[in-house]
Amino acid sequence: MNSNSRMVDSLVEKGYIETDRVEKAFRQTDRIDFTPEYYRDWTYKDRPIPLSKGATLSAPSMVAINTELLDVGRDDKVVEIGSGSGYQAAILSELCQKVFGVEIIPQLVSKSRKVLKDRNNVEIFQGSGFQPLENQGLEKFDRILYSCAIDSLEEAEKHLKTGGVAVAPVKSENDQILTKIDSEGRSFHGSVKFVSFVNE
Repeated sequence: MNSNSRMVDSLVEKGYIETDRVEKAFRQTDRIDFTPEYYRDWTYKDRPIPLSKGATLSAPSMVAINTELLDVGRDDKVVEIGSGSGYQAAILSELCQKVFGVEIIPQLVSKSRKVLKDRNNVEIFQGSGFQPLENQGLEKFDRILYSCAIDSLEEAEKHLKTGGVAVAPVKSENDQILTKIDSEGRSFHGSVKFVSFVNE
């Protein structure tokens, strides 16, 4: 694969992208814009790409899985904790009213703000967890995504609106399980591997 279009075709064929809205969001967001120069040859491969200080740009299939699980509505306000390069936030911005990204690594905050500057419905905060949002008076959200592994979804539940959805890699004894909470309860979507959540 040597183009965003072919990458998306493959994600559709393999069933990672299931809905037309998500497919359109992927086609309108070229992964190369979020890939470090040194790793440009990896841009359209279905693999994670190293960023700064141990952070990674998630594999396209993982971004697709998370996006489909979130089931974002057009009027939703969405939070991504661990927004990294901004790629997942950019995908989400095609689907909802507003995306708030939170990233602890200052270099990634700076880079992602630059690449996302033309997307008026994305705002990236530097910090850890929900604290930077709380400082701005932002308390409740329709959708919450952790792009980092956490011990519990308890904090997400505090910030989730009634009827909302949260998705996160939750640590178990020797693994991370992709977990979704919504009005139906909890569901589990396989073993994953993400960088761990970091407190400031």
